[in-house]
Amino acid sequence: MINRRSIFTFSFAAAILVAGALWWGSSGKIDSTTAPPKAVNPGAVTPAQIEKLGIKIASSAAASDIALGTVPATITLPPEARVAVTAPFTGSVIRLFVVPGQAVRQGQALAIVRSREPVQYGAELARARARLDLAR
Repeated sequence: MINRRSIFTFSFAAAILVAGALWWGSSGKIDSTTAPPKAVNPGAVTPAQIEKLGIKIASSAAASDIALGTVPATITLPPEARVAVTAPFTGSVIRLFVVPGQAVRQGQALAIVRSREPVQYGAELARARARLDLAR
């Protein structure tokens, strides 16, 4: 009696034999019309590519009269880029206003962060009051 497992095993073995026969038959043939692959120089840009991309090559010139902080520029990050955001103090995040992956603009509030020190001071104050009440 033939079951599904034996049919699957036979089909798999037949597929491997056919693939092996095709590989063995084609591995010895060399096609004289096919040229060998050219050596690729990674990072090299052809003159046609330079023209198509609109790249202009110019000599650099000293710019001593322009302050570095006022040179106009725009930084554009890819959509999938992540940027680390730091807080001016340590603390716990109380509320988030954005979700991961959401686009934000400069100056937009991202979260409410509560400093740990007031919480610690409050806890110490509560302990001190409890000790005072116990001592009375």
